[in-house]
Amino acid sequence: MKEIKIIHLSDIHYDKNEPENQGLVLNSFFADLSAKDKDLIPETTYCIISGDLVNAGASDNVYSNFYQNFIKRLIDYVPLKNIYCTPGNHDLNRNIFKSQFDEHKEKILSFTDETKFNDFIKSEDNIVLKKFEPYKKFVLDKLDSSNFNLYGFSEKLIPEISVFFLNSSLCSYGGYEKIEDAGNLRIETSELNKWLQENEGRKKILVMHHPIEHLTSFAQKELKYMLNNGIDILINGHIHDQEIISTSNGHIKCCSPQLFSDKNDLQGYSILTFKDAVLDNVEYRQWVQRHRKFMRRSEERRVGKECRSRW
Repeated sequence: MKEIKIIHLSDIHYDKNEPENQGLVLNSFFADLSAKDKDLIPETTYCIISGDLVNAGASDNVYSNFYQNFIKRLIDYVPLKNIYCTPGNHDLNRNIFKSQFDEHKEKILSFTDETKFNDFIKSEDNIVLKKFEPYKKFVLDKLDSSNFNLYGFSEKLIPEISVFFLNSSLCSYGGYEKIEDAGNLRIETSELNKWLQENEGRKKILVMHHPIEHLTSFAQKELKYMLNNGIDILINGHIHDQEIISTSNGHIKCCSPQLFSDKNDLQGYSILTFKDAVLDNVEYRQWVQRHRKFMRRSEERRVGKECRSRW
């Protein structure tokens, strides 16, 4: 029986790594991985980070520190080639809006046609992708993701499982001037449709930072059609909560809370176990401040072929 494990992390918000706060939680996270090391076989263990790797992605230096102090520790448990990520709203460079806000806003609002928006997003040096330059440099220089692009790409973990990493933050303002993203986020759909068509018969996992409800009404409708007709599992973050839900249409939604925001907050991560390409088990590891460590939450779910419960 083929078995793989996916460590799902989200909303790491890497920043100052203070020893009394972020450093405390992240050190405890790595101690938790070390305690589970016997269960994590490197060749069959993967890590998916569903956005907000850093707290503010304004410079190469931020990502360099993240690589040195987080990724280099993570590869003690997960090979670099098995680490994948997609950006969140914190990962973009908000400084671009100070000088190019009007141009960015105009471009986002100017496309009402799905195909024209897709073509624009896939064009080189466009203003929307420009805000992800530090993130892009980090992925290309530090990670081993040969299929990477900024709007959406796929990777086969094993021949039976394909994962699509969708950038749901393309139209995000990253909190600039308190502009609301919810309901205004658009996605590039051509590569997503192509992925579905080319991976018929495989287990298909979609990874994105935001929940579907943060997308535009059109993007929500399109993505729900895909979830009802081909996507098996949706993995996301952003909402700073954890849940696992099986929908009436057969796909499973998995969300992990933030790995870090503050030591006093709810935070955690999940380990998904697949056996013969079937999601068999989801273990949720939760930060418990009074014990100053991550612990297994009692409601661990054995999933098998279907899941009926929310965490």
